[in-house]
Amino acid sequence: MAGRRLHPRRGLRGRGPVGPTHRAGHQGRKRADMSGRRRSPQARDRILGAQLRTIRMERTDLSLEQAAEVSMISLSTLSRIENGKRHITSEDVALLLTIYRVPARQRALLVDAARAEVPSGWWQGRLPGLPPDIGVASHECTATALTSWSIAVLPELLQTRAYASAFLRMNGTEQREIDTLWETRARRRDQVFARADITAFVHELALHTPFGGRAALKEQLHHLLASVDRGIGVRLLRIGEPLGALVHPWLLWEFPRDPAVVHVGLQRSEVFLHEPEIGLYLAARTELARAACTVAETRTAIAAVIDRL
Repeated sequence: MAGRRLHPRRGLRGRGPVGPTHRAGHQGRKRADMSGRRRSPQARDRILGAQLRTIRMERTDLSLEQAAEVSMISLSTLSRIENGKRHITSEDVALLLTIYRVPARQRALLVDAARAEVPSGWWQGRLPGLPPDIGVASHECTATALTSWSIAVLPELLQTRAYASAFLRMNGTEQREIDTLWETRARRRDQVFARADITAFVHELALHTPFGGRAALKEQLHHLLASVDRGIGVRLLRIGEPLGALVHPWLLWEFPRDPAVVHVGLQRSEVFLHEPEIGLYLAARTELARAACTVAETRTAIAAVIDRL
């Protein structure tokens, strides 16, 4: 990952990012804790904490213990921040991103996002210079169940490289970013497949949309069949099946002890939705489960498309 590495001990010798301003910020946080006014953690804290953890690991050589010492935050508190078990303020974000030497422009984006707390959702633009998919990858690694709904393009974790690259190029993504994004996506796939129960609802239109051409689509559909054989619950929604408000693709994460979160990917940004908005997507999943083909029927349909290519 490009970016200047922070020496883990530099701040402790009086140089680097730790100084009187940050010590004062630490004391302010301590007073806020003692007053009892700090809010309970929300879904946005899980997202933001996971992003802070990923940035620490991608941009620095700091362990959690070293980061706690340099920031003058207790080890247990920083652990709760990174795991979304503590309400995270914009001041927390500003301090940690400064210590991690995140450039000012990128730092401001996350600080502003942390300041704009929306009860039912969390919007984030693409963070330049940071890993692609940072929000998704850092958040879904603890999910135990994933449900996705795709319309004209197959689910990204089930895509081949040729198919994914063609789709991304059509949306204006440069090749260097495509390569980085593919590496991030491969790590996501390995993590998710190892721990999560996956159900992918796919509209029939996606089986006939040849991103990268007919050969790339045929390779992609063979890969999709192999995914079904590995136990991925791919279920096809036939063209013409009447449904309610299912007009955009989404990804639903479920966790063992925390509320579910929905991710909606946009061109250059992403939206994370939680309670009370999540109820709409849980209802949509029920509707999809009712209307979609079974996994066995889906496998037969995919094989028929491959035979016609």
